[in-house]
Amino acid sequence: MNALIHQVYDPKPFAGRYHELVDLLAEHLKAVQDGGKEPAIPLVSAEEEYAFWQKDLQENQGRPRGIVQVGAGRSVRVQHPRYMGHQISPAAPLAALVSLVDGMLNNGMGVYEMGAAGTTIERLVVKTIAQKMGFDGAVDGVLTSGGTLPTSPPCWLPAVSRRLLPFGRITSGKNWYLLVSEEAHYCVDR
Repeated sequence: MNALIHQVYDPKPFAGRYHELVDLLAEHLKAVQDGGKEPAIPLVSAEEEYAFWQKDLQENQGRPRGIVQVGAGRSVRVQHPRYMGHQISPAAPLAALVSLVDGMLNNGMGVYEMGAAGTTIERLVVKTIAQKMGFDGAVDGVLTSGGTLPTSPPCWLPAVSRRLLPFGRITSGKNWYLLVSEEAHYCVDR
């Protein structure tokens, strides 16, 4: 077992696979940006897609090169010139590399001790953006992805607060109202 762990964390093969992966993704990015004959969204049924990947797993045994090449070819091409960002926008290639760093370091930010660098960088980014938006230094926040995560807490806060009332944590029994514009994230309706 010890040899297997050393093999998994061996930096040399990792470096080779990393370079291969970046080259494959760069090829994909170039091909997608060229537009080509491929559609921005390759639509197939869920059953067809499952059957395809089931066959691929049996034939290729999940080899990474095949998964990247074939998976990229069967995925929504968000960098395609005809793609219109509905829910997902294309990641900047540099941001994707930073995501790789985040995945490799795997420092959770639930507690400061585990994610000191990430927590501090997040705080700095939030304050820098707030300053550029004209807010003073007292502003703080957190970074989230998507629209549901940052929009949901105001929606469920009234229900949570009512449950906390008997415990004396919230002293007001006033009604809660959530005012949003017509452009509010669709999770508000849900």
